[in-house]
Amino acid sequence: MADETTPKAVKLTVQDPVSQESLKEFNQLEAARHEIALRLLELEQERVRLLAAAHKVGQQHERLFEKVLVDRGLTPTTPVDIDSTTGIIKVREPVKPAETAPAS
Repeated sequence: MADETTPKAVKLTVQDPVSQESLKEFNQLEAARHEIALRLLELEQERVRLLAAAHKVGQQHERLFEKVLVDRGLTPTTPVDIDSTTGIIKVREPVKPAETAPAS
């Protein structure tokens, strides 16, 4: 038997307003989303600054590498290896296209 002292759940309609407690929770969630969005924006701006700095370093590396090659009479696109401890430059052999096997 059902306990008759237990209140029945009230069925709400679209005309019933949202409770103050729910509105307060919605506002807290919106504020949290706003804070997260601001933090994400700050991270993205820092990411862009880091990418720009990395690009500048890459350009300096490329200019130095090309200068080293040109100073030695090589073209800036010559494939070489430079030993990081001795500084010795070794020109790489051009890569030959792989020979194709005859079709069976």
